[in-house]
Amino acid sequence: MGFFFWWWKRRDGPRCASPCGPRGAGWAGPTTLLCVYGFCSMMRPIEPFLTEFLSGPDKNFTTGQVRHIVKCFTEHREPHFQSPDPEIQNQWSFLERLCSAGRVDASQPRFEVALDEMLNLTRQVYPVWTYFNILLLVPVLLVTDRLRYKPVVVLQALCNLLAFLLLLVGPPGDVACARAALFVYSLAWVADVAYFSYIYSLVSPRRYQRATGYVRGAMLLGYAAGATLGQLLVSAFAVALRHLAAVSVASLAAALAVAIALPMPQKCLFERETARGAEVEGTDAMEDLGCRAWSLRAVRYAGRALKGLAADCVGHYSSVAVVFFSVWFAAGRCGFYQVTSYIQVLWLDKQPQHNFTAYNGAVDAVATLSGAAASLAVGQISLDWAAWGELILGGFTALISVALFLINLTDNIWVSYACFALFKALYMLLTTVCTFQIAKSQSLQRYALVFGLNSFAGTILQTALTGVVINTRSLRLTLSSQFSIYAAYFGVLALLFVVRGAYVALQAKRSSQENQAERAGPLPEVPHRPI
Repeated sequence: MGFFFWWWKRRDGPRCASPCGPRGAGWAGPTTLLCVYGFCSMMRPIEPFLTEFLSGPDKNFTTGQVRHIVKCFTEHREPHFQSPDPEIQNQWSFLERLCSAGRVDASQPRFEVALDEMLNLTRQVYPVWTYFNILLLVPVLLVTDRLRYKPVVVLQALCNLLAFLLLLVGPPGDVACARAALFVYSLAWVADVAYFSYIYSLVSPRRYQRATGYVRGAMLLGYAAGATLGQLLVSAFAVALRHLAAVSVASLAAALAVAIALPMPQKCLFERETARGAEVEGTDAMEDLGCRAWSLRAVRYAGRALKGLAADCVGHYSSVAVVFFSVWFAAGRCGFYQVTSYIQVLWLDKQPQHNFTAYNGAVDAVATLSGAAASLAVGQISLDWAAWGELILGGFTALISVALFLINLTDNIWVSYACFALFKALYMLLTTVCTFQIAKSQSLQRYALVFGLNSFAGTILQTALTGVVINTRSLRLTLSSQFSIYAAYFGVLALLFVVRGAYVALQAKRSSQENQAERAGPLPEVPHRPI
């Protein structure tokens, strides 16, 4: 990664005028390119079917319960077994290769348990994504601003492409390869902070809202298009899942080409705010003085950044209301990614075993579009969010908790699909509420800081929850028990915000009544002054 950053600094050369001209001029071109990049990077038809792909005959990972073929393999070992079902034949051949390589011993009484432990998606593969996130988030946040965003966007595109290539061409049942793919994907995921920061560095502040709407809408549209395409190919044309993975790789390759074509910003956001101070100190004159001058400037930059960071933290979190909205943002983010990481595993267990076509893609598309529509609608609602926002958060979070309980308790895959669509749409709605409440009184730089801090807090919480629920060997929780914990988690969060919201609403109502009483009272008499 260090060589990548060095190459970009050498490639960029000395600072020159922005390719887009003065700030705000020609903003449509970079915005359009970034929208195309966001669409292509999110159009991944394999993603709604990723667990089914990894646990199927192509990759042979398990999902917490080894399939019936394991029992047949241990009870009826035959030297030249042939099955008319290609999936059974593939799994049989895979188990024979594992036994011949000495990785497992079919004669052991705990052969099924050992195989499940070795290839389990929920315990051996998926959790490492959370741990890698906490490891990579801070370094990427620190270098993103300094590198002026485009190199990080290109790195994100490259990592997305490499991650899905590893999943597509990696050998079946290779846990190390799957973990490597998730490590690379984690690097792409934490680099997402550069996506929005890039466009802010090129457009004028009066166009921030429009540009944000465009680039976020492109991401959501790309995800919905990918999910819809994947569902159409699976349902209507019975396309193999590995072909969906190949289509995803092609889309990510196009995203990488667009990312390389993005213009390089002239300055980062931090340099905009400190340009006047930098001129006073004469730091611009040291731009070409060599490595020593660059290091001195980097130290001064870090010192100013740390001082500003401390001041912004104190200023932002001094408001109790903003603290509570930040708490929901971080806690809701943690719960959302825990649920979405393992929901496909739960669906695989609940869906009928014979002649059933999974509709994961259709559910994801409907949920994403519904959430996007709800997020747009909430921005048009005229409401005193300062008084009622936390109570609304609590009420809808309670609905999320109920939906997760129903997902876990029902044996009907269609009820589970409907509840997940409700869960995802409500989460997107409430995240929008938290976002604009947090951003109301913040400058752009402080908003970026708060977003990073809240995301970091959510990642820490997700890491702790994963360690307790997924990887604690003493608990050995089933998948159903894990989803019960997630539902209870959102239930506790709902209770907190209902109590807090009711208190704030009563305080606001009492304050309003007192103001009305003061206005309705007699006006004070003005003493008469003689002329």
